[in-house]
Amino acid sequence: MSEHTQTHSRLSGRAGGFSLRELNQLSQYSYGVGRADSMTLLGRHNFNDDDLGAYWVLDSLYSPSNGFEGFIVATLTPEGEADYEHIAVVFAGTNIKDDARNDLRATPGTFMIPWKNSFGQADQAEILVQKAIYLAEEHGCPCPHIILSGHSLGAGLAIMKALEHNLTAQVFCAVDPWRVLTPAERQRARSLRSDCQIVDYRLTNDRLTGPLNHFLSGQDNRSARVVWCGTGTDPFCHWLGNFTFDTTGDIVRSQPPEQAGSFRHIRQALATFKQQAHHKVSALKGFAANLADAQQSWLDKLSKNQSLG
Repeated sequence: MSEHTQTHSRLSGRAGGFSLRELNQLSQYSYGVGRADSMTLLGRHNFNDDDLGAYWVLDSLYSPSNGFEGFIVATLTPEGEADYEHIAVVFAGTNIKDDARNDLRATPGTFMIPWKNSFGQADQAEILVQKAIYLAEEHGCPCPHIILSGHSLGAGLAIMKALEHNLTAQVFCAVDPWRVLTPAERQRARSLRSDCQIVDYRLTNDRLTGPLNHFLSGQDNRSARVVWCGTGTDPFCHWLGNFTFDTTGDIVRSQPPEQAGSFRHIRQALATFKQQAHHKVSALKGFAANLADAQQSWLDKLSKNQSLG
């Protein structure tokens, strides 16, 4: 059995009771927590997809001060009640539509600054994770299957908290939290990444996640196993709706892009630009020097003619 086949078999199935297609839908719904969309309110909801079932919202959290959005959901028991054995905590990403100012500051505040700051969203994410654990224990489930999920900024939060609490994270287009992880969490990431417990599903032509993560950690994602999943069609090829799924709710995978795992193409482009700019500056300096010489020669001739006159 090939490594790709082995990886695929370990990734298949329902994570925390939810299929990857359902986690993708829940990640989309999480962007509506702040504006109290109906799909994020407490209680039972049917997915906006006839092929999917239903879920139960147990709690949610929105922080106006830094734009954090997230909610806790559960699968349903055969009786249609919330199943506290299978819980997902889902975090929203950068919400350009509703709160761009706070969310854009949240990315460096969360993933670049290793100390507590008002822009970071790690504290709010921790509150939801702790609440999920508490709810499960309160309902007689001391060892629940808790999965963390989310998109972009929210996916990075999910990875961060999964490594902190030794939980599973199945996320989409994640910002890599490697820079702010502790040495122990980095070591745990190496182990959980190999076991496919921390997985980042990525579009092969994503124009945001790759460059950002190479800046943050030097790789596509040092904290999670990256699984490539086709191409996107939106301007940044980064949105959740670009992923496709099979009839079982499993995500459709693809081969890695040629540039995956290397930042050399961007570095080469920058080096070429720098070299071209240097040549242009040199040419302009040469032109300016020739112009100055010509001007001085003309002034000398003018001065000579005036003296002769």
